[in-house]
Parts: sequence; C-alpha cells; structure tokens
Amino acid sequence: MHELSHLAQGRAVRVPVEADGFRSEKLGEVAAVNAVATIDDEGVSLFLVNRSTTDATTLRVDLEPLMRSLGREIAIVESHLLHDDDLYAANTLEEPERVGVRAAEASVDGETLTVTLPAVSWAVRLS
Repeated sequence: MHELSHLAQGRAVRVPVEADGFRSEKLGEVAAVNAVATIDDEGVSLFLVNRSTTDATTLRVDLEPLMRSLGREIAIVESHLLHDDDLYAANTLEEPERVGVRAAEASVDGETLTVTLPAVSWAVRLS
C-alpha cells in the first residue's frame, strides 16, 4: 500500500459529486460529503469525506472532467477507507489494529464512480 500522502501529488481539481446532505443547527442544510481530486503522471487520486455523524451515504462522482484532464478512461486501481463504527475508537496497546485502513467498496460504470461511505469516514482511490 502506498503511503497515503504520496497520493496527494499533482494539481488539485474540483470534483462534481452527487450525495445526500444533512441539517446543521448552525449552518442549515450542508453537504455530507467533501471531495477533492489530484491529477499527476500516475493518474487521479480522489479524496472523499463523509461528515455525517449518523448516516452512511452513497455518492456518485462524475468522472468525465477528470477523464478529460487525464486524457484516458479511469479505473479503480486501489481504494482505501478509514472508518470505525465507534466514533471514539482508537488504536491502543491492547488493540493496535482496531482502527485501520481497508478497501473501500466502489465501482466505475462508464463516466460515473459510485461509492458508499459509512458515517464519519474518509476514503481515497487511485486510478
């Protein structure tokens, strides 16, 4: 597995995302998912964060602008998800692997990436 900071190389690009939102007392209706991508010689890295503390979300990402920038189709080469059902979980001496990175469930169909993110999770994919 790559060191994840290695994936954030290149130039940052906006990512058009369709996903659920949630209501915040302070801010009103807000997007549940934040997304950004970077493009470099190795491909595209897409970084996604589900900010909802209670709900998983399935999102769709329009890959067409990224494919145009890259000059080729995009496929999932690797995926990473950081999440634990317990918001307060931590790695400890007794459980050093409690919270860790695992594969994210994602698929590409044509120009659309679909991925489900659990509540309070972070994901990245490289293509």
